[in-house]
Amino acid sequence: MATVVRLDKISGAEHIYSGVASTELENGRVLALGDLQIDGESFAVDTPTDIETDKLVFHASVPMQYDERATVGDFKLPAGKAGRFYELVEGDIVTITDDGIAGSTVVGEYVVPQNGDTKLKATATLAGEKLVFKVIAKEDINFTPATVLLVVSK
Repeated sequence: MATVVRLDKISGAEHIYSGVASTELENGRVLALGDLQIDGESFAVDTPTDIETDKLVFHASVPMQYDERATVGDFKLPAGKAGRFYELVEGDIVTITDDGIAGSTVVGEYVVPQNGDTKLKATATLAGEKLVFKVIAKEDINFTPATVLLVVSK
């Protein structure tokens, strides 16, 4: 099953980007926003190499499926196809299934991006990250364990 994301509360001040990655992507991944592509409409997105200086965006594409047997949990954005990427701001709330987070999440602790990986990671302590999610609740999405995240730093 692929990671499922629910956008619970997204600020009207956020930026939404059309982005294209060179690899297949699940929703809920954090990537570095690159340059505007030749089409003039989409940006290159890639694995972050420096989470302190990269402009980070959160992947939450609409799960379009053309197979009636497929579910939202089957969706992966194909490599080279445009998807939706959000520049989250403090106060935004998203829910992500736990398979999209490395480690175990605990209410009151944190989830942060990591260098060299698009998958978020759970942590009890912070080390000066510029994009920080606080775990505010645990619940299920379609019977799959999920974590509700509040952006507390941007």
